[in-house]
Amino acid sequence: MEANSQKNIRSSNFELLRIVAMFMIVLHHCTVHGVFSYWHNNTTFIHHINNFLCSFLASGGKIGVTIFVLISGYFLCMQDFKISRLLKIYLNTLFYSIFFMLLSLLIGNHFVSSKMLRVSLMPFSCHAYWFMTAYLLLYMFSPLLNTILRNCEPKQIRIYLLLPAILWIFIPIIINTGLFYSILVYFFYLYLIGGAVRLGYINIKSKFLNLFALAAVVYLIINIILHEQHAVINLWKCFKYMELNTVYTLAVSLFIFNYFSKLNLKNNKFINYISASIFGVYLLHDNFFVRPYLWHKIFHVHTLMNDKFFCIEVMAISILVFATCVIVDKIFSKLYTPIINKIINYIEPKKKLPLYNEEQILSNQKS
Repeated sequence: MEANSQKNIRSSNFELLRIVAMFMIVLHHCTVHGVFSYWHNNTTFIHHINNFLCSFLASGGKIGVTIFVLISGYFLCMQDFKISRLLKIYLNTLFYSIFFMLLSLLIGNHFVSSKMLRVSLMPFSCHAYWFMTAYLLLYMFSPLLNTILRNCEPKQIRIYLLLPAILWIFIPIIINTGLFYSILVYFFYLYLIGGAVRLGYINIKSKFLNLFALAAVVYLIINIILHEQHAVINLWKCFKYMELNTVYTLAVSLFIFNYFSKLNLKNNKFINYISASIFGVYLLHDNFFVRPYLWHKIFHVHTLMNDKFFCIEVMAISILVFATCVIVDKIFSKLYTPIINKIINYIEPKKKLPLYNEEQILSNQKS
């Protein structure tokens, strides 16, 4: 009984971090798909202020993605690969993809092309959800990444983490290109950082991290001001400073990750309950059938750029979208979870391997 109770205890500080990260992604989609997808030609003062605020809200998307991968490395480095986890990711994504395709056909959407049908039926191979595709592949490669973390010496791990940072983060500042950069390989890199933090291989002091994050934010502000001209479309030029492999994204992500990792939150049932629907929030609001209706037909976000309370309105809309998606996912999960569990129980081997623990891995390092 005691073992089971310990097994069910979840780190609510990290569950809260997952919620914050997904909300930042919703904010990103609200601004990018809702505001920046329309041309705005206005030179009023309030418009320039809203451009500036919109850029910061948009920058949270890549930060949220980075945080998710860091969390994955932090926890999965201590776990064995499970077919059930892989199937849940695949089947949950497939369910939402097919559901919205059928819903669009049902309501008579004449824009459902053969390409959209193919993408809906094969969401991973056709990149309907780029993050879920990359995350699925990341989990498939997690045993290899865990082998590196568990068998290499801490000094080797630190070298492995330093070289990609030079190639993909610092060199692009000078030559404006990432050498041999790809999103999946960069996910591997972030995963290793998360695992290395968990195992104590790297320990960034809080004061240094605070200064690093502050300098990155100031760097971003300067570039936004330099690129902010007469139309919001020009802000796409400064988006290169907000991509995954930038100093700004990595510094702020590590700062937020470090802060939440030190929070002392017990097993909070409400936080854990909301966090369980995080991927559902992503699959619901960023479906390519839902996206244009959500931001332009329902909320008309692109019309808010000249409002004095633009930032408050965007935040309120994003909170409403987030909360609605959580509720819908809870309802849908009642329908498809029993079916998914039956499929998983049929495929998943009954014999389960024990989890690794830090003491075992660290003792192997010393020997």
